[in-house]
Amino acid sequence: MARYPEFVPSDEQRNTVRQLTLIATPLEVVARCILNPATGKGISVKVLRRAFQEELETSRMLAKAQVVAAIFRQAVRGNVTAGIWLTKNWLGYSDKPEGGEDWEARSVEKQEGRKNDRSLADLSTAELARLYRDEG
Repeated sequence: MARYPEFVPSDEQRNTVRQLTLIATPLEVVARCILNPATGKGISVKVLRRAFQEELETSRMLAKAQVVAAIFRQAVRGNVTAGIWLTKNWLGYSDKPEGGEDWEARSVEKQEGRKNDRSLADLSTAELARLYRDEG
């Protein structure tokens, strides 16, 4: 079996890999877009990873940074969903209080003064009305 000369990427191919990786193109597709001059065919993912390691890593980091920057701008402008995402992912906030307890169940327990494993959704209308009156 004949061996082809080692693949040496051109500057144009490096730029193509950067651009495609920046928009999260799957590596299999990126590899097929890079033609090996010795074969006239797309390279393998293995060759892509070896020959374009720097471009792949840098473009992925840049893409992630651009996404986070866009979410940050949206949060600063008042987008509540973006703000929630940032507080959960950057500040470590959670939907549940410490200990992982369900806040609705804790509220019912507190209102009734006893341990109750039922959530507010499980209560009847009469029980909810009683809790509302007792709290007011």
